[in-house]
Amino acid sequence: MRLAATQARRSLGISGTRHGIHYHAAAETNDEYMRRARQRILSRKAKVIIDTLSPMHSHLLDLALHSYLPPQHAQHTNGLPGLWSSADELALPQGHHLVYFPLQAQHRGDLIGDGADSDHCPGAPYVRRMWAAGSMTFDDDWPNAFRLDGRRVCCVETLGEPYMATNGGSNSGDETVFVEVTRRYGLVRDNHHPSGDQDAAEAISQPGGAIIHEVRKLAFKRKPPPPPPPNLTAPQRITTPFPRTDSPNQEQPSSSSSSSSSIAADTSTSSRETSFKLTPDPLLLFQFSALTYNAHAIHLDPEYARAVEGYPERLVHGPLTVVLVMALLRSTLAAKTKTGGSERWFVQNIRYRNLRPLFVGQELTVRLREDLSAQDDDDDDDDDDAAAAAGEEKKKKRKKKMVIWIEGPDGKPAVKGTSVAVLRTRDKARKML
Repeated sequence: MRLAATQARRSLGISGTRHGIHYHAAAETNDEYMRRARQRILSRKAKVIIDTLSPMHSHLLDLALHSYLPPQHAQHTNGLPGLWSSADELALPQGHHLVYFPLQAQHRGDLIGDGADSDHCPGAPYVRRMWAAGSMTFDDDWPNAFRLDGRRVCCVETLGEPYMATNGGSNSGDETVFVEVTRRYGLVRDNHHPSGDQDAAEAISQPGGAIIHEVRKLAFKRKPPPPPPPNLTAPQRITTPFPRTDSPNQEQPSSSSSSSSSIAADTSTSSRETSFKLTPDPLLLFQFSALTYNAHAIHLDPEYARAVEGYPERLVHGPLTVVLVMALLRSTLAAKTKTGGSERWFVQNIRYRNLRPLFVGQELTVRLREDLSAQDDDDDDDDDDAAAAAGEEKKKKRKKKMVIWIEGPDGKPAVKGTSVAVLRTRDKARKML
């Protein structure tokens, strides 16, 4: 009865509160809504999440993916690394930080009705969340900073100013509200003093203070699409695209980062390509949801995906597709690294955009194309004479630029992005923050 009354109040445009989201009258204009959304989002304080880099979460992610990835692209699963392990074995695999620093929900009201984090939601009626785009940048000293030896690490999460993109005219009903979540990750300097966590958070928040800098662009839609027809049996017939992050009609604040909004994938250059295929099933989606403490029903409940969201099946997680892309990047770069050498290839940054949903039970293909025209890019040649005259030797970083994408069962791109890899020395150390 209480649920029915709440739904009735919403349908009549009566104000109310549910799951931490405040509902306002239906007659609210877009401008009025955005003023309220900005106030709600920008009033959120920075969230500090402390975690311990135990090898278990990374190991469980390897185990979850082991049956789905070809052997040459899978991480070793021979057991947990120990203190006797090599530096390379102790380094947190790039991308595996996504299964650490989980949601800090203490009460049911900390989640939206579908199980997503209410802190990121701009407010009703825009409560349908999708992972639209993102980027990750790794500090040069990352390999030695994030090691699976039990050290304490810190994540500082902040929210950017939300903005609205319209696919039609003003108040057309097809608007999308974007919220940019920035996460900065670093080390805790003092593990034994109560102020150590706060000191680390302040240091990580400073320019250049983070080991990993990540941006997640979330899209929130107002009304669900119509449910699929009863006679629809082929999930690939549903091709509802994700909202564009580069819509020409968006009202984006000048302070918002555009690093994830425009990604060009030039496939005409001289290149090398590698790929692998897999079919995500309900078990993989459940395991990844458990590892990331993600209760979003769109990944777990087939009836919710069909009846509420209008999709034919459960959706593959946005961060899971990032993990798959990172697995291909890591294995490709590992094959280019000389065994026993003093240098190793690492991902410096990755930018991606989700174009279309991927569904459970459908085969997907993860692809990487190496841009040969951008290899061994050295920006220091013009400065060699000046550096030699000053008695200084500048380190030359060789770089590789790669185009990455994931195709659905119809061969069309569902995820598209770019990545830059650099050659780094293995023994470079970093001071604790």
